[in-house]
Amino acid sequence: MYARAVRTHALALVDQGRSINSVSKQTGISRSSIRGWRERGEPVRAAATCCRCQDLPTAPADPAAYSYLLGLYLGDGCLSRSAKGVHALRIACADAWPGLQDACEAALRAVLPQNSVWRTPCAGCTAVSSSSKHWACLFPQHGPGKKHDPRSASPTGNRTSSPNSPGNSCAASSIPTAAASPTGPCGR
Repeated sequence: MYARAVRTHALALVDQGRSINSVSKQTGISRSSIRGWRERGEPVRAAATCCRCQDLPTAPADPAAYSYLLGLYLGDGCLSRSAKGVHALRIACADAWPGLQDACEAALRAVLPQNSVWRTPCAGCTAVSSSSKHWACLFPQHGPGKKHDPRSASPTGNRTSSPNSPGNSCAASSIPTAAASPTGPCGR
């Protein structure tokens, strides 16, 4: 999928009277894509963005939920990247702790409300998951390299919200999640 700015630029060229073929050659976008945009118009749903991807990065809208989610992620979370660049954030929550899965789901929905959240039952735990291209933006410590190197953290990284709600991330990281279950995280 092309960015909204790319689609707008291509359609502006067509509106100037250029042929679809010439716009395709100039932009490198297929003729069928340009034709479809012209016939159907812009998609109703705008591309999802996060507070860190904007021109002027900001802190998450709900710093307490972000801090809590950060603690869960650092405790028993994992972030996996698919072939298309979409990241799946999975938090393994022990079944022995009532309410933990609901609190995790609420935090996921508060941080990225436009994304769906689902649960996958495992032996002794349940993985609460959500996928988005923006999870890597929100958790910049994920990826190759040292996690404790201050130069690798973004200037608007998790430091902007964790100090505002340190109790939430500390509480989340001290809750025994799937690691405390007898079978380990999701039975692995």
